[in-house]
Amino acid sequence: MKRVLFLLVLLLSFTSCKKYVTTNKVNRVLQRDSWRISGFVHQNNNLTDSFNGVTFVFGESSKLSSSEGLDGKWTVNDTKPTKLYLSGYYQGDGIFFYLVDDWLVEECSKNEFVLTAESGSFTNQISFRRIIPD
Repeated sequence: MKRVLFLLVLLLSFTSCKKYVTTNKVNRVLQRDSWRISGFVHQNNNLTDSFNGVTFVFGESSKLSSSEGLDGKWTVNDTKPTKLYLSGYYQGDGIFFYLVDDWLVEECSKNEFVLTAESGSFTNQISFRRIIPD
């Protein structure tokens, strides 16, 4: 009986650990191709349509390029949980200003990554989808 209880406690301890996306994976995936915003909610406002047709490239040397000609910066921290810092856009850059934040990397796969950021009582969320070349 003690052995079963021990195994149950051990199993629960492994399943309750949150797994974080690694910094290396984020760097590798983001620089792979071009991306588009497939979902963006900022303070309960859906801004997805405002980025319709806009593509982003997470380039080397922290350069974040957009098809709109507005460039920002991106960096990833080296601690857990992994955060993606987007910066370099200003209020005069219109809707791009809402990208500026310290985003928690919730999910990261070869085709999509999801970011969240707390803003007062709101949780902002951006989903990026990889643009698959023809």
